[in-house]
Amino acid sequence: MVAGAPTVAPLDVHSVYGEQVEVPTCRSNHVAAVWKNVLLVFGGWDSTGLKTLAALELLDLSTQCWTHGSTVGQAPSPRGNPSMVVDTATNQAIVFGGWNGQTKFGDVFRLDLTHWRWTEAVQEEAQPSPCPRTDHSAVWWTQAKAMVVFGGTSDEGPVNDVWLLLGHDIWEEWHCSGAKPSPRTSHAAVIHGNVMVISGGQCQSAVLETIYALDLSTKVWTQVNQGFGRVCRHSMAVLGHEIFSFGGYDGSETTRSFQTLSML
Repeated sequence: MVAGAPTVAPLDVHSVYGEQVEVPTCRSNHVAAVWKNVLLVFGGWDSTGLKTLAALELLDLSTQCWTHGSTVGQAPSPRGNPSMVVDTATNQAIVFGGWNGQTKFGDVFRLDLTHWRWTEAVQEEAQPSPCPRTDHSAVWWTQAKAMVVFGGTSDEGPVNDVWLLLGHDIWEEWHCSGAKPSPRTSHAAVIHGNVMVISGGQCQSAVLETIYALDLSTKVWTQVNQGFGRVCRHSMAVLGHEIFSFGGYDGSETTRSFQTLSML
C-alpha cells in the first residue's frame, strides 16, 4: 500500500464508482514523477489516442503494486502532454499545462500528497504568466523551491521562453543570456544541481539534435558539444553525474537508442 494514500487494495482491477477498472490504464503522452517510494502517473491519451485522461494512478515501488489514486478537491481536467514535478519538502506534486486536442492549458494544479487533495492555483490577472502550452518541459529546482518551465507549443507555435513558478504561485519570466536554444517542443529536460539540461525536440517538421545547459544560478545558456543525435519525444534521467537518454523519434522512425552524457 502507498503510505498516506486512500485505502485501496493493491490489485490489478479496482472498483471505481461501481465499475471495474484495470490499473494501470493504457496511456501515452502522460507524465510521471517519483515521491518517496511511489510513482505517480497522471493524464495522457487512452489506447485509441482519441480520449484524454485525468485519472491519477500510483505504483508502490517497494511492492510493485498499482492502485487507483483516489483524491479530493478540484482535479485538473483530462489532458495529454502536461508537465509534473514533485516538491519533496512540502510533499506536493505540481501539474502545469497540456492540451485536450483542441485547447492548450496554462493552468497550475497542486496535489497535496499527504491528504491527496487537488487545488488549482489562483492566478492574478495583473500578474505575468506563461502562455498556455503543451509538449513543454519542467523540472523542480530545489535550491530556489521553484518549478522551471521551458519551451513547448503555444497557439502560435514552438516557443523557447523560461518561466519559474515561485512560492505563492507567482510566475517570473527569465530573460537568459548566452547561447539560447531555438524554439522547440517535445524535447526532454533534467536538472543536475543548479543546471537544467535540455536535449533534442522538434520545431515545425524538423527534429533537433542539440543539447543546451542553463546555469540557473547565473541565467546563462551554454550549448553542449556532445549531442544524442536527432531525437524528440524521448526521455532523460539523472543518476549521480550521468544523464541518460532513451528512445524517442528521430524524424523517420521510433528508436530504442540509449545514450549517456557526463556532467563532470
